[in-house]
Amino acid sequence: MSLRLRLRDDTQDAHARVDAFAARLDLSTPHGMTPFLQANEMAYATCEEHVPGLPLEIVARRALLLQDLAALGERPLPAPLPGPAGALDALGVTYVIAGSHLGARVLSRRWRQSDDARVLAAGRFLSDTGLVNVWERVRTRLESLSDQGPQADSVVASARHCFSLFESAFSQACNPLVEIHDRS
Repeated sequence: MSLRLRLRDDTQDAHARVDAFAARLDLSTPHGMTPFLQANEMAYATCEEHVPGLPLEIVARRALLLQDLAALGERPLPAPLPGPAGALDALGVTYVIAGSHLGARVLSRRWRQSDDARVLAAGRFLSDTGLVNVWERVRTRLESLSDQGPQADSVVASARHCFSLFESAFSQACNPLVEIHDRS
């Protein structure tokens, strides 16, 4: 088994929890889009501060989040997330963030259904395609690595911690949850 497959299996539960937060937000409204952007900005800021070696394409996305929040007349949340207790492996964090471009396609479709001009003006982050190439590079690298050993364990632990950061950020941004997307 490759490290990519181990990551997929070992982070499945954490990934599902983060996806559940995003799925509950109606991204076609300011009340749904704002906490979505704030949560992502908070998690990106924490990763940027505590994970050296992140690809520039990932670091650049925080500026898109700030621009989108400004388009909505909103600001980032003031309280940063606490940093990790130890160093995080950039490969594990990159796996989480670059892999998010796959789910962003679905979220982007929901955002584009908005009839609110401010919401539509806040789509830089969801429209960005910069992670596609990063995902291909990280996927190729992970396919070449063993799923066993200290390096693999570090990458998996870092990916799980990254998902936990996003989950904490969504919890803070959505509390109280302003608007739930009705999926019926």
